[in-house]
Amino acid sequence: MGTVVTTAAQVHLLAADAAAKAVVAAQTRMALTQAFRIILACFSSLGGILAIYAALGAASYRIIRVMARRWQGARHGEQDVPYGPSAPGPRPCADDIAERRPVSP
Repeated sequence: MGTVVTTAAQVHLLAADAAAKAVVAAQTRMALTQAFRIILACFSSLGGILAIYAALGAASYRIIRVMARRWQGARHGEQDVPYGPSAPGPRPCADDIAERRPVSP
């Protein structure tokens, strides 16, 4: 076997190359970690938003179904409207309407 003789300059270049590779590896690792955190935050936000919309959609569907059942089961005239007459009264005749009309000078 041959003996490998290295000079101080070669050793220095090898050490600088190893240090540069270590720095690049650390930067790559840090960039990937940061990118992973950003992607994780985006997907978790998307998941939260989709969960909110799913809950709103389910609640809307349920409310519409309850309202439809109530409307189908109700008989006309059975439920009064707020601020409305409870039962239809007699219709006024033309003479009654003419008496109530103010006379303008």
